[in-house]
Amino acid sequence: MEAILFDRYGINFTLVEVNSTIALSHPSCPGNIIFDQLNSDFLMVGGKLLFGVWNPEAEGWSSVMNLPIPMPGMLPVKGDLIEKLDEDYLIHYDILGLAYWMLTRVEEVGCSDLDVHGRFQASSSHAYKYGYLNRPIVDEWFGVLGQVIERQWHEVTLKRREFRVKVSHDVDLPSRYGFKTWSRLVRIMAGDILIRGDFNALAAPLIKLKTKNKMWSRDPYNNMKKIMDLSDKYNIKSAFYFISGCTDVSKDSDYTLDHPAIQSLMIEIDSRNHEIGLHPSYGASLDSAAFFSEVDNLKETMISLGIRVKKIGGRMHYLRFTAPETFRLWGDSSFLQYDSSLGYADHSGFRAGTAVPYIYFDPIKKCQVDIVIQPLIAMEVSVTSPSYQNLGLGNLALKQFLELKNTCRKVGGDFTLLWHNSNMVDNQSFELYEAVLRG
Repeated sequence: MEAILFDRYGINFTLVEVNSTIALSHPSCPGNIIFDQLNSDFLMVGGKLLFGVWNPEAEGWSSVMNLPIPMPGMLPVKGDLIEKLDEDYLIHYDILGLAYWMLTRVEEVGCSDLDVHGRFQASSSHAYKYGYLNRPIVDEWFGVLGQVIERQWHEVTLKRREFRVKVSHDVDLPSRYGFKTWSRLVRIMAGDILIRGDFNALAAPLIKLKTKNKMWSRDPYNNMKKIMDLSDKYNIKSAFYFISGCTDVSKDSDYTLDHPAIQSLMIEIDSRNHEIGLHPSYGASLDSAAFFSEVDNLKETMISLGIRVKKIGGRMHYLRFTAPETFRLWGDSSFLQYDSSLGYADHSGFRAGTAVPYIYFDPIKKCQVDIVIQPLIAMEVSVTSPSYQNLGLGNLALKQFLELKNTCRKVGGDFTLLWHNSNMVDNQSFELYEAVLRG
């Protein structure tokens, strides 16, 4: 928590536990900020938390959301939540415990209530059940704590973080037809023509034949250049996460990194100063041999192509991960810098209660993991798909995306957006995507 506080505020505060309280002290200023209501439920795997809300304005504090703040783990309090006592401030809520509980995802450890892909679902979370999934409550409470710090130590200047937009694209299907086997191609053509009425699929055999040294212009999924053009227009760097192995033939992609068309695409992305990252395969989340084989494959491919090799980031395929085990794999690789898997498939929002990247802490082994978590705030299908929030491609979806983006802006966080290139095949999809970037 000292590392988290330094990252947030830019000051090396000290935390000391004294008589069932935690005192936060400044390295060169007198007095303390004391948390005197430590909640052991925040440390318990599978624990059930109470829920309340707190109105900071009633006590002379402010909320970045201009709303009462959700207060997991505690019922509404009688009297003031924050008090001045002699030279100290007392905070009667375990803000640090809340941050620990949310950032480490203690709630999910050992959970058996998973979907068909083995994922913890938004609908199972405390945040969803109590209606605060769209609130970055860790950031909100740290905003309150920042105000207390400034009143306690008037001379301090706290670091202010700038809002960023970070867009990424999981390269699951760089081509609609180019990498399919002939038998698979025939089945997909039949479905596209007979079920979906898409007679453009008649060009599928030609697309496959033309996909040799680079992606063919008539391929409906060949839109990476257009994606990069939009990113350049709005001064954003796109990240493209490539699958570099296969652990499930029905779930993973049909391309390999040694295909000339894929290598040509990677070179083009790098030449335009966009980002190449890792997209570990479906079964790699708990398979260390597969995971590290895929890391090595991507690294070696980048080196062979003359692409700048530095620490990179990425995201698990299908957002399929287990906390903390999958994050340990990321942390054990010296090639990997961040993971952006921490978002829900079934709902957009703040799974970790924050829009700010942070160093992960393993709640089982009780140690810091050498990987930065880049929280995923929204995936396009989570918002638009009939299988999830079902908001379509019109104004309802745009409103949801922009509300999340504006919330990230208010807390100085990152609006991390995932949009698959394979879901940008028509004008309506691209118009929605650009409207989100522009808003």
